[in-house]
Amino acid sequence: GYHNTFSRWLEEYDQGMYAEYRMVLFKEMGWGSNRRQYEHPTVEPKEDRPPEPVENSLEEPPAKSRQLTIPTISELPEGHFAREYVAGRCLPAWTYDYLHYSNDFKKHFSGFSSFTDETNINLPSDPRLIIPFYDEWGQLTAVQGRALGDSKLRYITLKKEESSSKVFGLDRVNKTKPVLVVEGPIDSMCLPNCIATADSDLTSAPIGDVFIFDAQYRNAQICEKIDRAIKKGKRVCLFPKGFPYK
Repeated sequence: GYHNTFSRWLEEYDQGMYAEYRMVLFKEMGWGSNRRQYEHPTVEPKEDRPPEPVENSLEEPPAKSRQLTIPTISELPEGHFAREYVAGRCLPAWTYDYLHYSNDFKKHFSGFSSFTDETNINLPSDPRLIIPFYDEWGQLTAVQGRALGDSKLRYITLKKEESSSKVFGLDRVNKTKPVLVVEGPIDSMCLPNCIATADSDLTSAPIGDVFIFDAQYRNAQICEKIDRAIKKGKRVCLFPKGFPYK
């Protein structure tokens, strides 16, 4: 396989992005004309292990007690716009009983969090797809509301407690199999044995074997996080140039 540092990969992938990335490093590290040449540590590749199919990755999660009183997608009538949105995203059948719908996000979740910060004040009163986050014991720890109409805040994530986990998929992941890590919960439901961090810092996940960053290689912060993951010895998936989806 291909093994190299992130910097060298980016230099080969796109010279323009590489120049921008080097400028960001120059500013952050305070390099000057008398600096010594910065050496990128080389991460030794891990021993390759044969791919192992995950048998239960896209199956329905273990049954749990219902912890949200708003309707699930399966309880909405055929033709409902929230149900049509889920169908349009080609999500697995089990997600229709797993995901919920709120016709007024502020009404249903203004008191969800036990603490106050900038995230859970002044919530919009708009219809949203509700993505519940459960821990490995099936207890609700957070919710994410995905706007189903025009909104300045497409995603809003609320934690139940300040110390609650904001990692999606812990209730259905199989730790004995390779675990994939992505940013978006919706994306994770379409991948085998996958969890999501609900933000771009994928290495914040408590578990993970392969980290799949969104293909935003012109974003200096994303490039920095990819570089950090590689230096930690993590296995990272990088999409080829021109990849049309993520």
